[in-house]
Amino acid sequence: MSSFLLAFNFITDVKFSEPFLLHPYSQTENSIFGQIMRDIFYRTKQLDDLTLRGSSRASVQSFWNIPEYEIGFDIGAHPWDLTSSIRHLFISHTHRDHIGGLYQFIARRQKLNLLPPRIFVPAPMLSRVQKFLEIWQELDNSSFKFTLLPIIAGERISWETGEGRILELEALTTRHRVPSLGYVVRENGIPRVAYSGDTLPEALDENPVFYHANILIMEMTSANGLYSPESIHFFGHTHFQDILDRKEFFGNRHIVLSHFTCRQSMNLLCRHVAKVFPDRLKGRLIVW
Repeated sequence: MSSFLLAFNFITDVKFSEPFLLHPYSQTENSIFGQIMRDIFYRTKQLDDLTLRGSSRASVQSFWNIPEYEIGFDIGAHPWDLTSSIRHLFISHTHRDHIGGLYQFIARRQKLNLLPPRIFVPAPMLSRVQKFLEIWQELDNSSFKFTLLPIIAGERISWETGEGRILELEALTTRHRVPSLGYVVRENGIPRVAYSGDTLPEALDENPVFYHANILIMEMTSANGLYSPESIHFFGHTHFQDILDRKEFFGNRHIVLSHFTCRQSMNLLCRHVAKVFPDRLKGRLIVW
C-alpha cells in the first residue's frame, strides 16, 4: 500500500491487489452455525473504547454498526456476521443505498433466533417502509417479527445494553431530498457518537452537537473538484469545500469521512483528500 494512504489513516483490512471478498468465511463465537459467511465487505476500526464497523459509498451501500452500543445506522446492505450485534436500528432516510438490506436484517435476526429488532425510520416515511416490508414478506411467503417505529427530530430513545451501558439517542434535523434525520448517542450525558446521514452541510451548523461528539460519522460525497459545491448541494450532499469552510468548528476526536462518489476509485479519492486536508484536521480525519 502506498505511503500516502498509510499516512492518511485510510481504513482497510485488505490490500488493493486482493479480491473484494478476501475472507468469505469467518468465525463468530456466538453463531449457532459455527462458521458463517462473510458475505458483504466492510471495514472495522477501534475508536477509543468503541468499535466502528461499516461501509459507505454513494449509490452503492451505507451501513454502520457499533457493537458495544448494540446499534446500527442505516442498512443499505446487511452482512450476516453483524446480525447479532444490532438490536436497535436507526434509518437516516429511505434511499435504496441506505435501506436496501432492511429485509435481510429482519429475516436473519429471526433465523438466528434473536429478539425482534427495533427499527426507527423518519416519521413521514413510516407507512412506505411498512408497505415495503409487507410486500417482501408476501414475495417470500414468510412472516417475520420486528418493531417498526416512527421517529422525529428532537425525540430521544433510551436503552441499556447487555453490559449495562445506559444510552440515550437523539434524532436531529438534517437536509436531504427525502425526509431525513441525523442521530447522536450520549453516554452518561456525553455525546459519544454522531451520525449525519446524507445531508446538506447546513445541518451541521443547525445541530452544533455534530461538531462536539467524540466520534463524528459524516458524508463527504465529493472529495475533489470533479463536481462543484452547487452541483453536490443540488442532490442534498456535502462537498469537501463545505468542510474546509467549517474546519475551525470541528471539536471531535475522530471525524470519519464517508459516502464518497462511486464514480472514482478510493485510491484516487484518498489522494485528493490528502491534498485538500494535508494535516488531516490535526490528525483527526479518517477516510472510510
